[in-house]
Amino acid sequence: MKKIFIGAILFCSSLYFSQTVKALNFNTNVPDSENNYVAVPREEEGGGYGFGYVYFDEYAGYTYKIIGSLKEENGKLKVIESYDQKVGSQIQRIENLGYKTAIIPASMVKLFGYPAEPDWLHNYKSDASENEKSLSRASVMNGARFSQLAIPKLLKLYDANYRTPKLFFELAFAHNVLKDFAKAEKITSEAIKSKAADDLVLKEHMFALLNQSKISDAERFIESNMKNYKTESYKAESLMNLIAYSNHLNQKSVAKKWLGIIKQEIKSPQFQQNIQKLEQHINSNDSTSK
Repeated sequence: MKKIFIGAILFCSSLYFSQTVKALNFNTNVPDSENNYVAVPREEEGGGYGFGYVYFDEYAGYTYKIIGSLKEENGKLKVIESYDQKVGSQIQRIENLGYKTAIIPASMVKLFGYPAEPDWLHNYKSDASENEKSLSRASVMNGARFSQLAIPKLLKLYDANYRTPKLFFELAFAHNVLKDFAKAEKITSEAIKSKAADDLVLKEHMFALLNQSKISDAERFIESNMKNYKTESYKAESLMNLIAYSNHLNQKSVAKKWLGIIKQEIKSPQFQQNIQKLEQHINSNDSTSK
């Protein structure tokens, strides 16, 4: 498991609490630890536990602010603040959102002498609506490939009739990552029908169709919607996926047809190498089958 927390230089200041480490339950993933003081396990023997605060940065995602170490001595828990906590700030962006932390109970936080909400947290509060905040967090989960954590948030928004192109995309993306391709297709179809589909939704729709081996449906869709792509990179991705999947399913005529089309449609140099590789792969298969 990737280590996501860096060590702290110890400072002499310490605070005590009567409970032991056994009172801590390391069973809460990072998103559910948001806006809480937490203890985090350390791998090194005798290193105690990391102690800090988990919050959400709209620009950087889930973040851990290091306060210091949490150790048990003589049957009591002790917070040893880091030197950096005294002279500045030490933070860590969290990539592994499934990492398990132990939320420090409010009563323990109070006895440690910390405010229920740190003063600095107001710097990270957003003026966005609660729906937008929830969607932003789900997007970060998707980006970190923790779509299993994003799905409940996205479905809650969807069930509350919240509809935006970003919601449609994030929900379809999560379903595709989790290989629920039929559900992804249903979501993207709704977005397209309601005219709430952007390039990302179009791309996810193609991906859902192709992963269900619906090559004919994918062809009809891209023929009708190629002009609707506003970004060449997403159109190129959809076309290359169509070529690759049809070739993989031994539909050579389809692959060659769209290989010719992509050469006409996509002119940017950044895609030419991938297009050439696709062509070489199709041709090599032809040579092998002779």
